[in-house]
Amino acid sequence: MTRVLHQSKFAQKYGLIMNKIGYALKTSGQIRRFKMRKTNYYYLVAGFLAILFSVTHELNGQHTVIPILFSNGLDINTVTTFRYIWHIITAENFIFGIAFIFMAFYKEMKSVKFTAWLICSILVIRLFVIVGTTLTMSGERVSELMIDIVAILIYVIIILLDSRAKKQSNT
Repeated sequence: MTRVLHQSKFAQKYGLIMNKIGYALKTSGQIRRFKMRKTNYYYLVAGFLAILFSVTHELNGQHTVIPILFSNGLDINTVTTFRYIWHIITAENFIFGIAFIFMAFYKEMKSVKFTAWLICSILVIRLFVIVGTTLTMSGERVSELMIDIVAILIYVIIILLDSRAKKQSNT
């Protein structure tokens, strides 16, 4: 006899007893296999980090960067362009976070791998653009980007750790 882990309302309604490894024992004696939803904690952490980065990016822009643009007497078209690009990046981070949170609870991980790798490549390309632009405009200011570089690298590493953990568990 298998050890009973829990009995949910669904299981009670249909006369099932769930055991530790995801089998359901029907009270009539039949055994059926149900897919247990496993949470992908790498994607869950990546999702919450993306939402956190989105919020901090928005706050940083509203309180420090955008007011400086208005005070320097720049052309309104330049300020408007900078402002909407800033908000696009904020929205993009937020959407990445929501996507990763949904992907964390998705049943078939093979279906979401492409999306994770696509987001990863967007983040790495974004990092190259940030560092490359800073180097070409003012090389001495690259040290000011260390927090951004570390944050993006940690974010990408968390996403990539999921695929590495899955490969090791399959071997």
